Amino acid sequence: MKFALPIFSLALTLTACGGGGGGTTGGGGSSTMPPTPTVIATPATLGGTVVSLAGPLSAAPSATPNASSTPAAGAPISGATVYLVASNAALGGIPTSPLAVATTAPNGAFTLTEPTPTQGSYGIIVVDGTSVTNAGVTDRGYTLAHGVVSAGTQPTFYLDTLTASEQAGFSAYNAARATAGLPVVVSDTAAQMLARLSTHLVDASGSCSVANVPNSFASFALSYASGATSIASEGGSTPYYSDWPSQIGLTAQQGVMYAGFNDMISGAPCPNLGGNNPNLPQNHFSEILVLQ
Repeated sequence: MKFALPIFSLALTLTACGGGGGGTTGGGGSSTMPPTPTVIATPATLGGTVVSLAGPLSAAPSATPNASSTPAAGAPISGATVYLVASNAALGGIPTSPLAVATTAPNGAFTLTEPTPTQGSYGIIVVDGTSVTNAGVTDRGYTLAHGVVSAGTQPTFYLDTLTASEQAGFSAYNAARATAGLPVVVSDTAAQMLARLSTHLVDASGSCSVANVPNSFASFALSYASGATSIASEGGSTPYYSDWPSQIGLTAQQGVMYAGFNDMISGAPCPNLGGNNPNLPQNHFSEILVLQ
């Protein structure tokens, strides 16, 4: 089953104006209005914090998401690279020509100078590492984080690790993409959180449809820059990457930049398995694909 969701620049120009006066013979005078001062926008400071993901949405072995699970901040991440891009470019991979670059301090904080003071908002891509492996994570083993930042806000960006099963899922998916000449898809922290949450909530409900996870897609989509689209599918009794080779030919697959794959969970029997035995346990998994 698949679902799709669709997910400012401000220019201000001030012109100076002036006036003139005339003179008269026999003692007349002249006057000139003072010029209107030009207002120059002052670059603002953009900042935020990068931390490791903790709590039930993380890859910790004891993590078990539930309906009220939210991101929890773990230890600060020092030395991560923060790329500033246009807000609509926050869905891209590691940028080759960012607007600005910063490195996180020991407490995880970063600051950047706004390059275009009247722009309003920018995209942020956080990477702890220099490259992305075939397993979808950075060469330091972390997922990527991205979103939107604007002056006066201090957002928190989460980085996480993947379980061995999740890494295997990315490896299988990227191997299928490689056969079609498509680039490696990166593991995204927010997508991974949603994949884990979706799987556990569907399993807990004994349902076969991820549509029963309330507000999951809306909350996921809103954490991205303008233009994000998410697709999710779950269910079935076969390994969750078994049909990927047949999916790679789909047009949408060419635009996938980030993803989240949650390893399979065997849960309560599904009541609407059709001709199959409704008493058999249902295997649940989530596949979250983020399109550029």
